[in-house]
Amino acid sequence: QSDLMQPTQYPVNLEQLTTTWRQFVETGAIDPSLDPVVAMSWRRCRPMHDPHTAGDLPCLLESALQSLRIQHFQLIAIARPFMEDTYQFVEGSGCVVVLLDASACVLEMLGDPSMLVEAQKLDLVPGTYWDEGHAGTNAFGLVQLERSPLQVVGAEHLFQRFHSLGASAAPVYNADGDLIGILGMVGPARRCDIHPLAVVHSVARAIENQIQSDRLFVEMNAQRTELTAMLEAISDGLLACDVTGNVTHLNAQAAQILNLKLHSVVGRPLREYVDLPDVIQAAMHPQRSLNEADVTLQVGGLQIECLVNLFPVRHGDQSETSGWILTLRKIEQVHRLVHRMVGARSTLTLTDFVGESAVINRIRSQAQVAARSQSPVLLQGESGAGKGVLARAIHNESARADGPFISVNCRVLPRDLVVSEFLGYGGGTLHDRPSKFELADGGTLLINQIESLSLEVQNAVLSAIETGKVTRPDSTYPTSVNLRVIATTTERLED
Repeated sequence: QSDLMQPTQYPVNLEQLTTTWRQFVETGAIDPSLDPVVAMSWRRCRPMHDPHTAGDLPCLLESALQSLRIQHFQLIAIARPFMEDTYQFVEGSGCVVVLLDASACVLEMLGDPSMLVEAQKLDLVPGTYWDEGHAGTNAFGLVQLERSPLQVVGAEHLFQRFHSLGASAAPVYNADGDLIGILGMVGPARRCDIHPLAVVHSVARAIENQIQSDRLFVEMNAQRTELTAMLEAISDGLLACDVTGNVTHLNAQAAQILNLKLHSVVGRPLREYVDLPDVIQAAMHPQRSLNEADVTLQVGGLQIECLVNLFPVRHGDQSETSGWILTLRKIEQVHRLVHRMVGARSTLTLTDFVGESAVINRIRSQAQVAARSQSPVLLQGESGAGKGVLARAIHNESARADGPFISVNCRVLPRDLVVSEFLGYGGGTLHDRPSKFELADGGTLLINQIESLSLEVQNAVLSAIETGKVTRPDSTYPTSVNLRVIATTTERLED
């Protein structure tokens, strides 16, 4: 379509154009030297229009025009400064700068007073429609159809009343590629050259770039608002800092935990307010993460014990860290959460089991014997029978009642994680995960649905029970453990 974008050759021969136009009007023949875009437009318009017409173009009422301007408020608000800058460069040249919508209706005009008067005589005023269906062949109507910058000079206009004009126009698109406006420059045909077309084309692109920038700005603000709301909604404190250590974000929970003022900290170095312990500083420099580290933070002379997670921030595939995110939770909060979750069951004993039937008395008696014993216990029964509750009661009745009670549901553990979940991993790194036996050291380990365990883990369980030691897969050194194992199953196990 690039061949169709070329304007008439310069300098413009207005007399030759008039001769070509007259020949077409009288005979329907078109000179081969005529701009092909103009020639196609003449053929389209000739059956609909009288080239000698002096009729007025349709114009919107003032109220309708105001509604249309409100509808295109963003386009006008963005384009108006560009139009004013453009007019400053052409002021005094007898030109008018025009903005139209996608239907070729004039929205805004700026120009020399003398040219505005002439434009009004030719119905080039806000509210008039300059599409081909109303104004015949003209630059605005052609841009609406061709979607390309174009120039129409003198007798290239189908209507003889516009032969004194030279008009250049370019399309304006939104970020989705839809035509939303047309920018034009109109002046006397005798002064027309290539420069107005180049100007409107450049200004139209500048308007599009501004529209795109505004849209990106709005989207970024919306995303930032949504992200801020999500960060404020989480229960943990969250603190983000850049690679230089300056705080870039601090949610309200983190400000409360650290006893800091939210707005005074952001943008300032974190070290001015918080003394980070060595374990966090050591993780920052090698760009490692840190999971649930129990640390003490020094804040203004106060010692605040927290569980801290540290995550490096990387952009795309970059290996370099651009910052860090720390999540904080006060140890007191963790303790309260644990107490709330297990507190109701922590005091459960065998005396809390109601009923005096022979079956319940036998179960209560067997459980009391199991509680006094150090041997492992196997509880068999169908789902929902209360095996977990009975295991908790046995633990609370035993000498290990003050120790931890760790429960593991074997059926919900992924098969590829069962070994590491039971036997742990890490070898002493920051990502260290102790085994379930180590977590239950000094207390009771409840293994729910033990029949779901692999043979490897079953052997590890038996070894831990028999030897009192457990060895991680990534270590050759066993760890001593002292615990009671209670297992549950819905199946009858022979061994």
